[in-house]
Amino acid sequence: MPAHAAPAQSPALGSRLGNAMQALFSVLNLFRVGGWVHFLGLYLLGAVYAAGKIPMTAAFYAGFGCCCAYLSFTYGYNNLFDRELDAPAKNPITAGRIPLNQARCLALSAGLAGWVLSWLVSVPAGLLATGMYLASWLYSGPVQVKRIFIAGSLTNCLIFIPIFTLGMVASGGTANGGLFMALVFCPSILIPQLAHEIQDRDSDLKAGVKTVAVKAGKNKTIGCMRLLALFRALLGWIGFWPGYLMAGDALLISAISVFEIGLMSLYSRERDLAQMRLFFRFSNIILGLGLLVLWVLRGGLEGVM
Repeated sequence: MPAHAAPAQSPALGSRLGNAMQALFSVLNLFRVGGWVHFLGLYLLGAVYAAGKIPMTAAFYAGFGCCCAYLSFTYGYNNLFDRELDAPAKNPITAGRIPLNQARCLALSAGLAGWVLSWLVSVPAGLLATGMYLASWLYSGPVQVKRIFIAGSLTNCLIFIPIFTLGMVASGGTANGGLFMALVFCPSILIPQLAHEIQDRDSDLKAGVKTVAVKAGKNKTIGCMRLLALFRALLGWIGFWPGYLMAGDALLISAISVFEIGLMSLYSRERDLAQMRLFFRFSNIILGLGLLVLWVLRGGLEGVM
């Protein structure tokens, strides 16, 4: 071999690297990291709403870590109990890429880490996180609230909306209207959830899961989604009068709501369902980014004045 030539890579080393990458992607799939964006956005929005800026504090970073660990637990725990219902492409436990005991250990470890981090933020944050973990356990665990008509859909709000409140608590700021803003974001959780239930209604029916889409049917479920979008637009203007929201906030919320109502007309064809779910998630991201920019700019102006 010439002196300047690099040594050939060991086949065993390449195999180990490939296995390590496959294991990493399986863990990311177990925790469904790709679906975290809008939930972490809720945390950031809560912090900016309360503090008027993105706080660069230890409590804020601990709260962010808590959210990541909490989402890992929530999705990992759900995959544990849905392993016999999910398709292999959706659930790495079903596909055999992660052993059951290992998946259980990963989910519980993430949950414990997030719970400990929440108490490092503050006592109120720890109490709030405890309630969030309880809601997640009730939804996916032995109680299986997800199988109960209406209750399963509404429990999603108890699982994810408190992330906004956690952001407010971790920021150290104070702002009126925090609970009202949590209510404003409820339709942003429920609309994609109902779209998901429409898409999965055949498999849910076979499994005995009594979702809104199973009990009410597709058309009535879409009607509920339209009402939720209108309700969110109305809340935007209701929040304008006591000063919880500014006119620009209410206009943005109304525009996103009208956009989503227009999207719902495309639900007439079954093949559109998966695509529309992605559009709903995209609209949530646009709403979050828009509000974030407005609130940061407003906080900066108030600081100057």
